Order: sequence, then C-alpha cells, then structure tokens
Amino acid sequence: MSVGQYFLNEDEILVLLMAELPAGVYAEDLANNTNPNLNSSSSAELRSHANLYATVYETAEDVYNNFFITTLQPDGIGQWEVDYFGAIQDASQTFAQRQSNLSAKFRATGGLSLPYINSLISSLLTPLGLTWAILPLSGQVNENGDTGAWILGYSSLGQNTYLAALDPIVGEMMNYTPLDCNLNYADAGLTAEQLVDIQTTAYQYEVRIYGNASATTLTMLDNLLTKYEPARSDHVILNNAAPPTPPS
Repeated sequence: MSVGQYFLNEDEILVLLMAELPAGVYAEDLANNTNPNLNSSSSAELRSHANLYATVYETAEDVYNNFFITTLQPDGIGQWEVDYFGAIQDASQTFAQRQSNLSAKFRATGGLSLPYINSLISSLLTPLGLTWAILPLSGQVNENGDTGAWILGYSSLGQNTYLAALDPIVGEMMNYTPLDCNLNYADAGLTAEQLVDIQTTAYQYEVRIYGNASATTLTMLDNLLTKYEPARSDHVILNNAAPPTPPS
C-alpha cells in the first residue's frame, strides 16, 4: 500500500460489489473456495469483475509509486536516472544502490554546495598533483575567496574576474513583467537565448584545471560531478587552463 493513497485489492473490491446487490437475493459466499463446485455462480462472476478492477488498481499503484524515489519500482527507475543523471546508470548495481544514488542526487537540489563539489574534485585531482579552481557563474564566493563572476553593480573587475553569460538582473528589466518561476521570457522582454544565458549564469560553474589532466581523468571527473552535483546544475571543465596573471 502506498503512503497517502489506498489501492483496493480483489477481495476488497468484491465486498464492495456484493454490497450493491439486493439483500437475500444472491448467495453471499466470496467465491474463494478451492473447490469451484462450492462457489456460487453469481459470486464467481462478481469475483471475475473484481479481478479486472484490481488489475487496474495495481497498475495505478505502480504508476503512483514511480512518482516518488522512496517508493519507485524497478520499472520506473530508468526514467528517474535519465531525468537526474542524463542517462540510465550502471545496471550491474543493485536496485537499492541505484535508488540510494537517486536519493542523494535529489537531496542535493537545494543549491550548489561549493565545499562539497570542491571535496569531490580534490579526491580525484589532488593525488595527481593537479591544482584547480571552481568558478561559479552565479557570483558565489569560491574556495579561493574570489567573489566569482562579474555581476553589474555588485562585483568589481580584477585580475581574477571571469564573465558570466548574462546577469540575472536583466530579468528584472523596467517596463516589462519581471521574469519569475513561470519563465515567461517574452513577457519579460527577453529572447529564448537570453533566458538560456540567465539560467546558465544561475546554475553553471566552471572547473579550471591548472595542468594537464589525462582524457581518462577528465571523463572520471565529468562523471563524478554529473552524479553528485545538484540536479539543475551544470558544469564545464577547462583543462590546461592558464592561471590569473597579476598586473605588471
């Protein structure tokens, strides 16, 4: 039985159907005797109808359960993985492991935790002697204490400045309806491309590797970040990036 919903089984449906019959007219057995000769024909017919309805309820329960990670069924986990990871994950893992991975991903949707992302990168790159920087385009302070991407009216330009795609403040342009969660970019006076740029600024971050990471390392890092970063976030990995050059 699903939490918050109740799906009737065959016996429960049969009781409801029999309750609709005129009292004292039809036999009141439940047509569940192992000897079919001891079951009344009227009750047996009602049970056959109850079985059909119960099958519908079972399908509805399966669909309902697949709406939630904690109750999803094996037939529904693939779609969740495509939504949260971009592809169906390692089928050699047990169902419980794959479900646990989804739960961890879902719990991370509240925002981009830079210290956590930094710890993931460190676990892979530090043993290789590689240094890096995380550059969140939203303007969050990164692990080096840098303010982040340059945002008009908020941050100053400097040697460590990196540029975002489009400042989200554009979504609050005067003379237009402010851009809200409905993402009606046309009413906000924006183009579809501008909306994509705003979302990129809000949710994307760069990983700049100051050194040469192998193709295998880059693939492992990409898979690691994709698996554990917040679901709506995205990343770009720049290999052999040049570190900021102090002004002369």
